[in-house]
Amino acid sequence: MKRNKHPEFSPFYACFLPRLKEAANKHGYALAYHGSMATDLDLLCVPWVDEPSTPEVLIQEMSKVLRIETIDGDPEVKPHGRLAWCLPICANAVFDVSVMPVQKTVEQVTRIIINKEMMPAVCEDSGQAEWSTGEAQKLAEAICSRETVGE
Repeated sequence: MKRNKHPEFSPFYACFLPRLKEAANKHGYALAYHGSMATDLDLLCVPWVDEPSTPEVLIQEMSKVLRIETIDGDPEVKPHGRLAWCLPICANAVFDVSVMPVQKTVEQVTRIIINKEMMPAVCEDSGQAEWSTGEAQKLAEAICSRETVGE
């Protein structure tokens, strides 16, 4: 029988799951875990509402749950735009937290362009006196199609 070199941390990690799930839900994310929990706990946060908190705000909230005062460094960018943080809680226990990006719809981007008063700057850059909502939607479609292909 092969023995694990590391102590079994799964009961320790499991104690944090309800409060981490509550923190994720509070900020508009669903929380999932995967892996064996033998040496670390891999968590995945997926946006679940139209306008969730930023990943940084979510990670700050989760850090409070874990009683981590400071987070060192920037997140690592993973495939598909996933942001990953490594949150060590003690010598051998680590929470690897990934946050999936929010994908904006064309309607959301159009609203942002119009509501954030971007229209005057867009008009000035384009040389047009004004832009219609239809033109704002075309710009939003172009932005969203670029995000989709990962540019």
